[in-house]
This record gives sequence, C-alpha cells and structure tokens, in this order.
Amino acid sequence: MNFFKVISLFLFFVLINMSVSYAEDKELAAKYDKECMKNNAESCYKLGFLYASGDGVKQDNAKAKELYQKACDGGSAEGCVSLEMLNSANKVFNLLGIK
Repeated sequence: MNFFKVISLFLFFVLINMSVSYAEDKELAAKYDKECMKNNAESCYKLGFLYASGDGVKQDNAKAKELYQKACDGGSAEGCVSLEMLNSANKVFNLLGIK
C-alpha cells in the first residue's frame, strides 16, 4: 500500500470518528438543554462547556457565559470557575485587540 493510500485511509477514519463524535455531542447538548431548563446547575455547566468549545452546537461564547452564570447561580462550582475563566480570557483578548 502506498503512502497516499495510507494517509487517505487514515483521514477517512478520522473524519468518520469526528462525525460520530459530533452526533454524540449534539445528543448530549439536547439532553443537557432539557435538564438546564429544569434548573439543573450541572447540566447548565456542561451545556455551557459545549457552547464554549463548539462541540455538538455552534460555538458561542455569549451563550456559554449565560449558561455558566446560570450554573454558578445554581451552585455549580465548575460553572463559577468557568465563568471567571471565560471573563478573564475575554479581558485579555480585549487588551490585545483580539475579537
């Protein structure tokens, strides 16, 4: 098997794995969304993480911030820490002129 076939096969499997992973993340996002609407702080935090990373949903830092705030208000320490990290990162980006 030549080098290009090996690389092509490898890339094919990577893309398949990414597609399956995205579909699983999309299902998780729907699950976390339902639970977050019921004020489950842990689900709000996990959904915020998906929005921050763009896994299973369109990446949206404003939505992530909103969800982290809801999680933090609901008693999630992870939500509070993530909210602070996101706010700190935004301050650094603004100082550097990065949008």
